[in-house]
Amino acid sequence: MSYRPMMDTISMWAERQHHEYRSQFGRIGGKIHSQQSPDGFLYRVMVTIRGRQEECVYNVVHLKAECQVRLNDFLYSAKQHANGRA
Repeated sequence: MSYRPMMDTISMWAERQHHEYRSQFGRIGGKIHSQQSPDGFLYRVMVTIRGRQEECVYNVVHLKAECQVRLNDFLYSAKQHANGRA
């Protein structure tokens, strides 16, 4: 059994979500200037929103945990749908 088709589906879903979030941010006037993780522990994003430039700093461990939660939700939903319960 190959996991490749499932991973491709998840990757496409994640990419669509990413673009949707960026589009929503742009619709409210936000602009992303730079994104970096120089030390691997913190993820820094420079943004402008409502005319003010701000630096957002995220903990990479927390971001990975949030991604895992969203992945689990996606997989659970897909499993429910496949079993005809959606």
